[in-house]
Amino acid sequence: MTADPGLLNDHLQRLAQRSTCPVCIKIEFFNGFICMERALSPDTDKAGKT
Repeated sequence: MTADPGLLNDHLQRLAQRSTCPVCIKIEFFNGFICMERALSPDTDKAGKT
């Protein structure tokens, strides 16, 4: 699954409309991005068992 830059831009624009805080936008966006990376990572089992 590859991320579509257009969809990412649309997602960021929606976040920007909902919140004017850039930090909040970055945190929310990167949380989603990190979750995607973790799901695609071969180390998912290690990450899930802490």
